[in-house]
Amino acid sequence: MSLKLVLLALAIAAISADYIPSVNYTCLDCKCAVDSNSIQFNYDDPIALCVHWIGCDSKIGSCNRVRSAHAIRVDDYAVVELKDGQNQFFTAQDAYKYDTVKIVLQAHGTFVSDPIDFVKFSGSTPTFYANVYSAVIGIHNGTVYNITWDNYCGTCEGTDKCTTINLSSEPARTTQICNNADKCRDKNIGAQCDPKIYISWIGSDKKNQKMTSAGMRLARFRNFDMEDAYIAAENLNSTTSSSSSSTKTPTTVTS
Repeated sequence: MSLKLVLLALAIAAISADYIPSVNYTCLDCKCAVDSNSIQFNYDDPIALCVHWIGCDSKIGSCNRVRSAHAIRVDDYAVVELKDGQNQFFTAQDAYKYDTVKIVLQAHGTFVSDPIDFVKFSGSTPTFYANVYSAVIGIHNGTVYNITWDNYCGTCEGTDKCTTINLSSEPARTTQICNNADKCRDKNIGAQCDPKIYISWIGSDKKNQKMTSAGMRLARFRNFDMEDAYIAAENLNSTTSSSSSSTKTPTTVTS
């Protein structure tokens, strides 16, 4: 079966913002779609996906949360890119006002992922920046039930760039991801450093049709040439495009 790789480019100006008077990354009150969580989806149905970017200033104990909302389709292998995200959250003159920014994904209603590190500052010095993520949406009989981070360092640009992130303490969950803070400090590097989130699916739809896109996720390529896949993932351009592809790597996107 062929799979589509869809690149969704998001403009920072199109997202909404909320002020949070405490340091809270859990996003339990985050909103995405207004429909009931009990709705069941079939293969290729449109579904709302929200990306919540939560920036917190631990010195004053408050956060700001911005949300990008858009539609993907069930079992599409999608790439969500935040255009100009590197500048907005990392290289802007006042970016360090948030000592930590985390990402939370939300599919349809209240189902949210664990918060995952995106940007960290020590004072005005950037110490962490990740720009390629992978997440799997779990769906059972057409009902979304969880979102799991499924990142993999592959061959980062130097073994010291692979960073283990704590996602949750109860139960304990971790993931590994490439820290590209050194490379992405250059504000002129462009779309290569804008954050990209690969979305795949696992489970079954309302008609019990099995999802297949999880077989294309980045972590599947531990035994292949992961360096090529990872570099290609970083270098995706910033335009919206789609294609049908039967290749074994999530790297070919044609208009």
